[in-house]
Amino acid sequence: MGRDTKFSDSWLSKQDPNRDLISDWCEKVANDPFSARCIACLKTFSVASMGFLQIESHAKGSKHQMAIKQRKGQTFFRKMPNLDSDLVEDSAASSTTASATVTNTASASRTISSTTSSSTSTASALQLVVPEATHWIPVGLNDKVTKAETLFALKLAASNYSFSSYDTMPEICKLAFADSEIAQHMTLSATKVAYTIVHGLAPHLKTEFLKDIRKATVPYFTVYFDETTTKQVKKRLDIHVGYWSDVHDRVVTVYLQSAFLGHATANIVKTEILKFLDESGLPHSSVLHFSMDGPAVNLSFLKLINEQFAKEDDVLPLVFIGTCSLHPVHTAVRKGVESLPFDFDVFVNDLFVWFKLSSARRFDYADVQRDELIEDVGQFFLRPVASRWLSMEPVCRRIIDQYAALKKYFLSELPKHEKTMISSTKSHTICKGQSGI
Repeated sequence: MGRDTKFSDSWLSKQDPNRDLISDWCEKVANDPFSARCIACLKTFSVASMGFLQIESHAKGSKHQMAIKQRKGQTFFRKMPNLDSDLVEDSAASSTTASATVTNTASASRTISSTTSSSTSTASALQLVVPEATHWIPVGLNDKVTKAETLFALKLAASNYSFSSYDTMPEICKLAFADSEIAQHMTLSATKVAYTIVHGLAPHLKTEFLKDIRKATVPYFTVYFDETTTKQVKKRLDIHVGYWSDVHDRVVTVYLQSAFLGHATANIVKTEILKFLDESGLPHSSVLHFSMDGPAVNLSFLKLINEQFAKEDDVLPLVFIGTCSLHPVHTAVRKGVESLPFDFDVFVNDLFVWFKLSSARRFDYADVQRDELIEDVGQFFLRPVASRWLSMEPVCRRIIDQYAALKKYFLSELPKHEKTMISSTKSHTICKGQSGI
């Protein structure tokens, strides 16, 4: 058996198959002479059996090439060969202390050369590469760890996990991903995740939403607010904004800020709302409506805010549909549903109940879904909540998407399996009748 190959320093001066200098991304491992480390991929691999061929093989990998591409897209300093002594003397003659010369090249790179004194015969140089990417791309280990911790924090917020559930998350990641240096350096905890969300992600997301509001093609927006007393016995004023979002291509309602009040009088609420608009850079002329609750205070608020806007130029009167826009809209939707030619609430509820606890019905309907080439086979119907009419949208969308399969199931397939059991059930009569519309 041949001897294992040790890492050779001479390899660093060569080029890899991608024509990158190997010393730019590869280094020896201090405690293992038979291994090499890729500082772009943050990976250590053996060179004992193949030697330099193993380094070339690693360089050909798609993950490595992507890591190198991202690394080149960042701004970072790189050492350049020593400058000529004549350049040093010319540079030193203009100053007896440290100086810097910046040269911009056509490739958008800059060279910074520094000298220490007039007696210096050589000078070190650094090349500052300008990033080509438009977004931040993590390069070093610390950056990649920060990205991983941020993604975990976003997952906590999106899935409504508890902060305490992340106290043991680093230990789990270290055990589950023992070969990952990123996992080994993660330091999540309940306190750190809370600070990351409150002081890191929340201000950034608020800034992005405010940009979206200010740049919207439809410039008008509605301010929603309500006062509530917290468990700490503090009066809190929560402020939301509803607007047309060009980014999401729909109407978006987003929470942006809270204010803590001692008293929630109309004048104090008006002051806080105007303060919020001014600090957020939202023009008064774009306010379409204020949506709120509690007529005793809010009618006075509307009077005061209209008086304030009347003193300003180019500010139109507010649209008034009552102190709370939710109740009139809710009533309008309810009246619209009642005008349908059949009892919509009963139909969607009976359709949900029909498949809820019957494995046989689900099995038969899944066969129909396959015949109708429905993508999500085994996906059944959602439970409607009559008092929450916004939940009706996903319920209706699923029924519409599967209407062909639904019609075939009730009118053709179901009679083959339940000829005697279904004829007398009210829910079957309703489902069959509406499926055959």
